[in-house]
Amino acid sequence: MVLKLFFIIVIAHIIFFISKALYLYVRNIKLVKGIPNNVQAVSFHTYKPKNSIIPKRGQMIAHYAYQIAETINVPIILSVGNTVPNEPRMESEIYRDYIFNNHGTDIPIITRSGSKATDTNREVRESFTRCQELNIKSFGVIGLIPHLVLRIIPYWQKINVHQNVIIYFDGIIGPPQYIFWEFVMMILENYIPPNSKQRKFILNLVNRRG
Repeated sequence: MVLKLFFIIVIAHIIFFISKALYLYVRNIKLVKGIPNNVQAVSFHTYKPKNSIIPKRGQMIAHYAYQIAETINVPIILSVGNTVPNEPRMESEIYRDYIFNNHGTDIPIITRSGSKATDTNREVRESFTRCQELNIKSFGVIGLIPHLVLRIIPYWQKINVHQNVIIYFDGIIGPPQYIFWEFVMMILENYIPPNSKQRKFILNLVNRRG
């Protein structure tokens, strides 16, 4: 009886979170309309390097974001702090150097010195703070789908609730093997809050940043 009840609860939770993911996807994909020419800066959400090497999906979004920034001639803001063991550079600096090495230094890349951001939630908060410091009123946010629609957009909507900054979203579809990971992260955030020690421990085990 207890085992049966357990399975019912588990199945109910799975159905709930699948429904939630579908709802967020349908609602937020409508907001992914591209970055207009009038934004003052753009940012893209990075993915944790392994041994200081940027993963394939990180390279994908870095190149895509650079093309947008170059087209409209605006700086790129990167906000993630130290995430790679034994690497003195912040994650944002690793991505900055990667872009400079592959595309040159014509487009400025602004990193936030001393950033404590190590997950998507704090990455958004750091980027928002940077917008306020630089008096940016129109900003482009770029990410991989489904990461963008399931977690990035909701975080931006939460912190920018008073619409102090006009946010535009753009994205590309990431490698299919990470779709399941984004679903897991969405579930995880309902039980283990961002910035918690428990969450950091779990993510370190699987070499993910969250």
